[in-house]
Amino acid sequence: MSSVRILVVDDSREVRDFLADTVLAAEGFVVETARDGKEGLHSTLGNAPDLIITDQAMPHMTGYNMAKAMLAIRPDTPIILCTGYTDAITEEAAAAAGIKAYMYKPFGKKEIANLIRKVLDQGDYRGAQGDLRPRGDARRSGAAGDPRSHAGRQGVPRSSQGDTRCSSRALRA
Repeated sequence: MSSVRILVVDDSREVRDFLADTVLAAEGFVVETARDGKEGLHSTLGNAPDLIITDQAMPHMTGYNMAKAMLAIRPDTPIILCTGYTDAITEEAAAAAGIKAYMYKPFGKKEIANLIRKVLDQGDYRGAQGDLRPRGDARRSGAAGDPRSHAGRQGVPRSSQGDTRCSSRALRA
């Protein structure tokens, strides 16, 4: 079983489900989810994940602000910032804040999986198998009735329907 823990922070349940179920759990990563930046930041205070994937535009706290707050506490936490809005935050500002990678939405499974591996490889975050593509049973937080639960899908995001348009970069601070 993988020891690599990934936190997905996005206000869209469809995107959280796509990342958690279709991409991460399918690869054997331990996945936790949060609905917004405040919830994401709170969930990392006791036990920081090995990687955070966050949306930029969310209620209560943007992904950029959550990343800055998280990096002030744990500067070695790799963060991938995803955005559908090119003018919300620049790649340069993200890199200056310590964010490791930047990805434009929509993106496909292959593109985000490759970027995740690249970011984890930069920090040499390896699972229990010593492999960036962990094997074994995947675990996720959330139980039936828990807002972080991935039971009862309510649609499939465009990106999982074959739309692979994306632009991603691993950033250097």
